[in-house]
Amino acid sequence: MYRATVMAVMVIVMTAMGSSAFADGVSPWLPAPGAGFVNFSYVSQNATEYFRATKRPTPGNGANLGQHTVWLNGMYGWSDAVAIDVRVGAARSYATAGPGTAAT
Repeated sequence: MYRATVMAVMVIVMTAMGSSAFADGVSPWLPAPGAGFVNFSYVSQNATEYFRATKRPTPGNGANLGQHTVWLNGMYGWSDAVAIDVRVGAARSYATAGPGTAAT
């Protein structure tokens, strides 16, 4: 419990620091007027085991748990003093049916 709490606090603090310091999370500088970027990312995660004090199979005797995440990130320099920064994301989680589980 203690380790999970410390990790959660660290993630929250680091995210807050990064978000407030830099609009795009990477640089303190605005892009030049008329310049910008668009970034697309896709992450796929799967697991048949997890760790909670000890290594255990996922619910359903090792059913496959998964998640797909998509991010679209963009920034555009409107002027010397104004930039537009946009980030939109979506995620879908699932569990493949195994012994003792139902498909979702």
